Amino acid sequence: SFHEDVEIDDVDYIAKLTRYIQKKHKLSVTNTFLTGMSNGGEMCYLMICEHPKLFKASAPVAGMMLTSFFDDCDNSDPNSIFAIFGTNDDITNFEGDLENKDGWGAYQSIPYTIDYWAKSINYSSIIKDTLPDLNKSDGSFIIRNQYINIKNESEVLFYKVINGGHDWPGSSGNMDINTSQEIWNFFNKHKGIGQSN
Repeated sequence: SFHEDVEIDDVDYIAKLTRYIQKKHKLSVTNTFLTGMSNGGEMCYLMICEHPKLFKASAPVAGMMLTSFFDDCDNSDPNSIFAIFGTNDDITNFEGDLENKDGWGAYQSIPYTIDYWAKSINYSSIIKDTLPDLNKSDGSFIIRNQYINIKNESEVLFYKVINGGHDWPGSSGNMDINTSQEIWNFFNKHKGIGQSN
């Protein structure tokens, strides 16, 4: 895979940088969130696997989990996740690529990944619905799957963009939502009370 020869530990760097910024600027360690698109979305998954207590919630967009991520993933105390992914993504295959045909590294399907995280929060209920198709000309619409653990209020929220591509909906591709606002709403919903040092 194209990741094989990378020697820089980006995960450790991001973890140390996060802690440094929290301390230097006296920021809340309770309310630190993570988002990214494509490789940034994949980094979200890797960060919450390797540093599950560092972030309150994460929002990977158009990102997948390499099979190697699952091997060492600490999902014993998972945070809430909001994932957005298009079914017609032409960069990352919605159905996965276990044989590494594209050269990114072997990865599971997006439904497998969502199911993995939903099971990890031990969800007690699931709500499935379709968001309003506000822009008929974009050729896509969004199915919303929400997995909730009522006891600890953790959740896995998945926006499956039917016919969506490798996009940040609202900026390109699907125009039914403003992804940035949706992510902010999700983080705001899951923020902890007060600050801890």
